[in-house]
Amino acid sequence: MKYAIATFVLTVLCLFFLECGQQTSASLLTRIGASELLASFVTLMTTALTS
Repeated sequence: MKYAIATFVLTVLCLFFLECGQQTSASLLTRIGASELLASFVTLMTTALTS
C-alpha cells in the first residue's frame, strides 16, 4: 500500500512537471507517455483499492 501511494505521488509530480514544461521534449514525452501513464494510474488505483 505504501508503494502504491509513493508511486501515485511520483506520477502526479511527473504529470505536473510535463504540464509546466512546454519545451518540445516535454510535449513529445507527454504524447508518447500519456497512454502509459494512464495505464500505470489505473493499475495503481486497482492495487491501492485491493490491498
